[in-house]
Amino acid sequence: ALESRGETYRILKRYEESLADLNKSLTIEPDNAGALINRGKTYVMLGKYSESLADLNKSLNIEPNNAEAFISRGETYLMLKRYEESLADLNKSLYIEPNNAEALINRGKTYIMLGKYSESLADLNQSLVIDPNNAEALRSRGKTYLMLTKYKRSLADLNKSLEIEPNNAEALINRGKTYIMLGKYNESLADLNKSLKIEPNNAEALRIRGTTYKTLGKYNESFADLNKSLEIEPNNAEALRIRGTTYLRLERYEESFADLDKLLEIEPNNAEALRIRGTTYFRLEKYEESLADLDKLLEIDPNSAFSLQIRGEIYYKMKKYSLGIYQIWGTSKAVSSH
Repeated sequence: ALESRGETYRILKRYEESLADLNKSLTIEPDNAGALINRGKTYVMLGKYSESLADLNKSLNIEPNNAEAFISRGETYLMLKRYEESLADLNKSLYIEPNNAEALINRGKTYIMLGKYSESLADLNQSLVIDPNNAEALRSRGKTYLMLTKYKRSLADLNKSLEIEPNNAEALINRGKTYIMLGKYNESLADLNKSLKIEPNNAEALRIRGTTYKTLGKYNESFADLNKSLEIEPNNAEALRIRGTTYLRLERYEESFADLDKLLEIEPNNAEALRIRGTTYFRLEKYEESLADLDKLLEIDPNSAFSLQIRGEIYYKMKKYSLGIYQIWGTSKAVSSH
């Protein structure tokens, strides 16, 4: 009875009550695989991933071919960003139950994180044949279409997902991103505003809204969002890049350099950051610093016409004429080879 009530509480999202019942149940029957799986699932919803893994590992020692346990452990690994382990568990679960919609959805989500969008679509399409109105599957497929730049398809899935779950922050964020790509900034802001009422400290939503405000020339609002986003995730390269370029647009060079420098400490081979910083140094006539960034950029992309051209101009300004001519010739060659 305790196990059943614990599962019911979990389904009702009353996680603390679920945990209390499952703890009592497992005190009486410590090796009950079903109770361990349900407690593992409850721990996932509470963000207690280590505890979840402990329960699911134990349940699989008791029942090595339990598809539900593999699905739940695969989901836990997904939350921990241990994608290969997630994939291994979900593959096992689908070997046992090939048409399990939950397993297909979670494997589809794992494939998204691994950048395997075709595989993700295959799983999510199959899951939606089994369960056509599954909001999570629609939401995940909408995200996959977004990554594949298929914005109208993305919008269709996210719209349908939000008809089913109107207050899902993740779906609102992804639809907000899709609207940006379609140039529908007011619609994007409406979704991001709503998502931030639901989850006020969602760093991704703040970052994207900050980007939208930047595009609309609302720099004070953009900085407010990007600053808050970076308080939550101080090492987020994308937020640093956006704030750095916003500072640059306002000719606040020192602040721009601070963000770009930090970004390049995190991602030393970030080509866009090197290009932006190198170009900014060039505009400020800091030619040695500009050359250092452009040289690094050319190590990443030896045929970059942009880098060769700017470097050629620098050599001319530094009166290194022969090198400048060589760079211009190299630029022409790079362009003609394309």
